[in-house]
Amino acid sequence: MRSFAQASRIAAVTGSTLVDALAAQLDDSRTKLRGLRSDAAAWRVLPHLIVHPAVNTRYLMNALSFGEMASLRALDALASRGVLTETSGKDRNRIWQHAGILGALDDYAAQIQRMQVG
Repeated sequence: MRSFAQASRIAAVTGSTLVDALAAQLDDSRTKLRGLRSDAAAWRVLPHLIVHPAVNTRYLMNALSFGEMASLRALDALASRGVLTETSGKDRNRIWQHAGILGALDDYAAQIQRMQVG
């Protein structure tokens, strides 16, 4: 019972901080996409990055029913505006990541770790 109470306390203390950090990352990404057509595929990708901050064309094709070219155009738009970074360094099976969202999740994990130790 004590472990559950401690976990509940940690979640209550840190949860809103995580939500705020993720919201800030999305706001920053929206700012970077200003000027992009409102119907551009990149806008549809943005909310999915909270759950999947690392994506590839296959994910976009499956999750958003994009064709391969629409997926590549969306990823190119997001990368060229600094929202995503291509991290695989490959010509095929490339992976793009949202460093800010990954950073917010890493910070959250570190905060929970510190609270469990303390």
